[in-house]
Amino acid sequence: MDNLLYQTAGRLDEMKIAKKYESLVFGAIMGGAMSFVMSLLITLYTIGFPPTFFETWMSAFGIAFAIGFPTALAMTEAVKRIVTKIVK
Repeated sequence: MDNLLYQTAGRLDEMKIAKKYESLVFGAIMGGAMSFVMSLLITLYTIGFPPTFFETWMSAFGIAFAIGFPTALAMTEAVKRIVTKIVK
């Protein structure tokens, strides 16, 4: 049975995620990073910096990530194909 994680050389600090999960990991990181930054900037722009900013931002981030993660997963392969066609 393949594990999601495996150790290399018996060292915990070298723990890696199996290559077959590359698209999933890419989607999680890209979706998370984009959701984090976009929700921060849009929340700041919309409400300024009141005492409830952090709670409002985290709520917006949760919603954005729920949309951003599956969108990044769905778009990863299509974007790779487009980039391959337009880059020499």
